[in-house]
Amino acid sequence: MDILQLDLTATADLPDPEALDEPARQLRLAGTAFETAVTETARRWQGLDGLYDAPHKHLVLGAMTTPSRQAGDLAGNTASTAAAIEDFSAALREIRRTRAVLLSDITDAETELANLQKETDGGFAHNDALINHQWHLQNRADSLAGNYEAARQSCAGALAAISRASSDVPVHYSESTLDLQSHDAERLHRQATGPGATRADIRRYYDFLAGMDPARYAEFAAGYPESAAYPPRLGLPAQEQAQFWNSLSAEQQEALAAHLPAVAGNTEGVPYAVRAAANAAVLALVLKPAWRASADQWRAFRSIEAALKPPGSKSENIASLVSFDPGEPPLAAVALGNLDTAANITVNVSGMGSSTQDMEGAVAASRNIYDEQGRISSAERAVVAWIGYDSPEREPSTEVLLSDKARTGGAKLATVLDGIYQTRGADVPRVSVTAHSYGTTTAAYALTQTSRTIDAVVFYGSAGIDPESAASAADLHAEEVYATQGSRDVVAPLGIIGSRFGDPRLSPTEESWGAKVFSADGTMYPGTDLWSNGGHGLRGTEEGANLFETELGAGYLDRDTATLWGIAAASAGEGDKLQLIRQAPTDTRLQETAGFARDVYYAPGRTVDALQTGTAAAVDSVQENIRQAGPGARRGLRFAVDAVQEAVLPDAGPFGHPLDPLVDAAQNRAEYSLSRAGEAFHTAVDASQIIVEELVDSHQKAADEYFKKQWRVLEFVAGRLVAANGGR
Repeated sequence: MDILQLDLTATADLPDPEALDEPARQLRLAGTAFETAVTETARRWQGLDGLYDAPHKHLVLGAMTTPSRQAGDLAGNTASTAAAIEDFSAALREIRRTRAVLLSDITDAETELANLQKETDGGFAHNDALINHQWHLQNRADSLAGNYEAARQSCAGALAAISRASSDVPVHYSESTLDLQSHDAERLHRQATGPGATRADIRRYYDFLAGMDPARYAEFAAGYPESAAYPPRLGLPAQEQAQFWNSLSAEQQEALAAHLPAVAGNTEGVPYAVRAAANAAVLALVLKPAWRASADQWRAFRSIEAALKPPGSKSENIASLVSFDPGEPPLAAVALGNLDTAANITVNVSGMGSSTQDMEGAVAASRNIYDEQGRISSAERAVVAWIGYDSPEREPSTEVLLSDKARTGGAKLATVLDGIYQTRGADVPRVSVTAHSYGTTTAAYALTQTSRTIDAVVFYGSAGIDPESAASAADLHAEEVYATQGSRDVVAPLGIIGSRFGDPRLSPTEESWGAKVFSADGTMYPGTDLWSNGGHGLRGTEEGANLFETELGAGYLDRDTATLWGIAAASAGEGDKLQLIRQAPTDTRLQETAGFARDVYYAPGRTVDALQTGTAAAVDSVQENIRQAGPGARRGLRFAVDAVQEAVLPDAGPFGHPLDPLVDAAQNRAEYSLSRAGEAFHTAVDASQIIVEELVDSHQKAADEYFKKQWRVLEFVAGRLVAANGGR
């Protein structure tokens, strides 16, 4: 029926527990059998004690002691490995059982919703049930996916924690000598590149490399090829990386670049020409058919290879691979121009949905900045297309609403920016950052962590700045802060609005944030043929683009656009040529829409509140009139009774009528009753007012919750319609 839109892909292809149990059992038995065999051999070897006598007898008789102990360690490792696999298998069985229950519940929910749809013709009851089932069942599916990932990580962690039983077994032989040093280097590399690596792990690896003889680098790489391809992903501060490189002798530096290019190619402080050559060697290594990689990794490798080629047969090849990590996902940075000599360096930061699988697109967009800067300024320049972090996936993923990946990417970008100064030394270039979409969130985190203040940063199509990183432009380590937002870009503002459901972010093009905002509208620059921005993309691809697409040739970094010209001018140090505006039109519309939405949302409640206030005032007025009339009524009653009493019961001479005391007592009781009745009336009215107000407030709150739920239903249904139309 597919009424519900549930994502169960994370647990769709679970491994078969049965396929894991038998290998685990065989592994455990093999380890035990090996230990038994070695231990029995050692026992028999000890039987030589009565048959052999020589000056070095103890060495001969003790020869099997170490193998016996190490066999026990090996058996322990195989048992630990088997236990980790068996635990994973048990977790898989439980996850499969729970998933089967979930699938059954989904079927029941679909049936219930189908019946409700027929009975209510898609009314409120159906919508309420729809949204409740959607949230509840998706939460269960997400929890199940989390359980699977936790089980997988637990198994991987347990396996990674198993250390080699013996350092006596060589990685490889070299000139008949056991290479124990290579084994230690391998162990340290695995720790430095593992998922739980710390900076201390990386320091230990770098320190060990610094102490190796240059000739040993080749032996290490030959016995352990991964060391030549995979650098530590976490990274050390740029200053520490530069100190490591500078501590090496010239022979070590040359040998490291030749045999361990992943290290030389991704270490800050290494000349960029050396890094480019080293990373080119790594790319050639992983492009070999024998290299094991996923389909996504292969696509990324090929796209990076294509991005390094000139765009035309007559074009100068100015592209170089200045960083490259072929891990999962592959990360890279391609420089256009000479980073070792450029007077102006710009780092262009990728945004939501970017990956090295489209490195060609990222480099093509950055090439437009490079070319435009050349038309604006004569200074030697270099532009870096930086996809150096794992960016959030596109919708329907909600990663973009959170700042987690921006924090991680920001720390890496800060190291890259500091690395420029470490590499160039006294020859300080002008350094700028241009950032798009979620890349602006990432760049803001980076520019609060750099040790140096850069010259300029330009945010365009921003998904918002996390106030925890920068509450205003003044919080950034940048001399000048620029921002622009296209009038037709609805994706970026939606990202800022949507962040209210995750990590709320601020718009850098809003006047209050404090950036220098420049226009994305070509008509603001008289005498030019600049196009206005036509959407959120770096490059426009659609003619007659709809609301969420980008018009052909009118992306932020398309040629002849106002945004490309402004971004290039600001990053090249020519910001005084920009047409500055108070704030982006999108921010003005957002503010107006937000005010209108608040008025619409709160209008029913405000109307009810006003009616409550008016009604209460009217009742209070009536009460006051009655309260003021009470003493007059009592005086009138006393006057009338006294007049009747005087006429009917006249005094007898100096004595009053004998019935006067009875009449006076009755009169007093009547006045007292009248007074009590008035008080009771007012008390009843006051109590009624309180009850009515509480009742109205209760219904008002229920109405608020009802309208909120219906709004969520509307959002959900709208999302389904968008998905059904291919995201358009």
